[in-house]
Amino acid sequence: MTLALLALVPSAQAQEQDPVELLPTMVVVASRLQEPLAQVQSSVAVVTRDEMEKQVAQDSADMVRYVPGLRVDTDTTRFGSRGFTIRGLGGNRVRTEIDGVPLPDGYAVGQFASAGRDLVSLAAIDRVEILRGPASTLYGSDALAGIVALRTRSPEDLLEGSPLRRELRADYNSRNDSHLVGVTVAAEGANGWQGMALVARRDGHATDNQAWLPKDASNPVDFYNEAFLGKLEKDAGAQGRWTFMLDHSGQNTETDVVSQRFAAGRFSTTYLLLADDSTARDRVSVGAEWDTPITGVDTLGLLIYGQDSKVRQETHQFLLPATPTLRWRQFDFEQRDLGVDAIAQTHLQTGEAKHWLVYGSELENTRYEGQRDGLQTILSTGVSTNVILGESFPMRDYPTSTAERAAVFVQDEIELGRLAVTPAVRWEHYRLDATPDAIFRLSFPTTPVVSISESNLTSRLGLRWKLSPQQHLFLQAAEGFRAPPFNDVNIALSLPVLNIEVRPNPNLKPETSRGVEAGWRLQGKTVQATFSAFNNHYHDLIESRANLGVDPISGATVFQSVNRARARIAGLELEASARLDDFLPITGWRLRLAGSTVRGEDRVRNQPLNSVDPDKAVIGISYEAPSGRWGGEFVTTGVDRQSRVDSSGALPFVPPGYVLYDAYGWYVPWQDSRMTVGLQNLGNHRYWDWNSVQGVLATATNTGFYTRTGFNVSVGVTQSW
Repeated sequence: MTLALLALVPSAQAQEQDPVELLPTMVVVASRLQEPLAQVQSSVAVVTRDEMEKQVAQDSADMVRYVPGLRVDTDTTRFGSRGFTIRGLGGNRVRTEIDGVPLPDGYAVGQFASAGRDLVSLAAIDRVEILRGPASTLYGSDALAGIVALRTRSPEDLLEGSPLRRELRADYNSRNDSHLVGVTVAAEGANGWQGMALVARRDGHATDNQAWLPKDASNPVDFYNEAFLGKLEKDAGAQGRWTFMLDHSGQNTETDVVSQRFAAGRFSTTYLLLADDSTARDRVSVGAEWDTPITGVDTLGLLIYGQDSKVRQETHQFLLPATPTLRWRQFDFEQRDLGVDAIAQTHLQTGEAKHWLVYGSELENTRYEGQRDGLQTILSTGVSTNVILGESFPMRDYPTSTAERAAVFVQDEIELGRLAVTPAVRWEHYRLDATPDAIFRLSFPTTPVVSISESNLTSRLGLRWKLSPQQHLFLQAAEGFRAPPFNDVNIALSLPVLNIEVRPNPNLKPETSRGVEAGWRLQGKTVQATFSAFNNHYHDLIESRANLGVDPISGATVFQSVNRARARIAGLELEASARLDDFLPITGWRLRLAGSTVRGEDRVRNQPLNSVDPDKAVIGISYEAPSGRWGGEFVTTGVDRQSRVDSSGALPFVPPGYVLYDAYGWYVPWQDSRMTVGLQNLGNHRYWDWNSVQGVLATATNTGFYTRTGFNVSVGVTQSW
């Protein structure tokens, strides 16, 4: 595929004489300030709202179809979408942010508590930028694997010069019988003020699978998610450009967890398991930007934000031991974030060298508080106890903790003719303070609680060589850093009935990485492509709650988070798009390609990393009529069988590879209106995603439960006026 694209380059360059000037694709995620994608010295992908609407994207997985090396993790049983994984590393190692504000951390303990990170409705999103690879130098310790940067809609984009605009959006998807209704209003007021308000809600049910047996059908689900976004913007000239924002997202999911009825282990006597899970996230932020606020500074940006997220998950477990029993459990998790970011840029010249300096500082305070509650009731007598499996409720698995982060960074892009050299460095200080209260001490009266303080210096060096105005080679060497998280340092858990202990580890070291990436990028008027190769080495990766065996003194099986992993992840990635009518006697056709092949290795045990995805390729061919009123796309997705699997323990279930065919169409019946339709999995193929079967054994009799949706239809309509 790469050779085919290179063959098109001369023709693409010949188009430089075309008088029509196309605006270059601009991105923010690579340097935290806007720059042309052609100048970026790392792997960056962009997904626009127009693309999401044309493919009737319902969730994050739909949104990132054409992004190589990126996936969305999903829990099939109960908890749904959990967040992003980039090149085999996921969870809190991927920085996910919305309008520059980091989304809350994920957290999970046991089988009844799991707070995910997919906390944003696509209805509010205008654009997504993804940077793959370590990015700690500019973004800090939560960007060890990369960044997913979400940007919400703005009044300016909606108004397009009009004083008032309204938009209605509705869609339906048969795979989970869900429907969305969203309304947006934007207006321009006096004295340069612009504002907008967006309200959206999606309601739906279980995502269909293709189980062979009725017992393996998807667990029954009723869910809704909702979003509200309010923005006020004002360009006050020398007094700055100001943005005031309110953002709310919430979701609730009720699940009848049929798959756990009379299941293995602690569910062997469970005849009914009902779950009620809810999440709410609220954010307020103020942003400002000034031009030349002081001599030597071209622009200065300031972001002040506060964010609060709450998770509540209730479980009603009905058991049939000698005496029918109900076990009620409730998990609460709250994270509060306060932060201030300042970033500036300066352009200057020393001799023949042109400098673009980006520099700034960050202050962030995050408070974590969690609690579990429970009650066991004998149904025949109504007698209740707050002791379940030896645990007394309420209880905390970790003391209430506060994390503080302070950082400064600087990056200098030095342009020397056709060569650009970009050194960058960041100093970050991280402090974690834990405060045990009466609830924590009631369960763990003697467990030591520690606070930690870590400082780290990370660096990055990027190179770019201009082959032509449209083509560049890039090379970067980058370091990554991740401080030990609160839930690994001080977590404590004791299940006396099962003779299990989870112990804190105050001696955890930060995770670090060193990586090299090289690539070729073409940003022409007819062809855009990026091909990259990367090799990243990770040290002291934290394995959360690792099984350390039996304590010879207490006789309990001990679990503890430890630094013991060294890993290497390397691979190749390709993204490309070509307008075919410049090379063939056809009009309106475009070809898109995306592909990745990645290999991961645990360097301690010399075993493959099962978190790495199998080889994948996506090919799309699209058409847009000369009138611009209708068009469509046919997409083929091929995923290979995972050939490198860690089977040193129990033999895992390894699903076969698959090929899927999807078709999309759109039509503009009148001005400011668009209708879209999607036909997914046209062949009704039965298949599994590799990430959704992690932990499933080859001997499992319920593999059909983990199959993905067969043929399904989605339709959408957008009307503006």
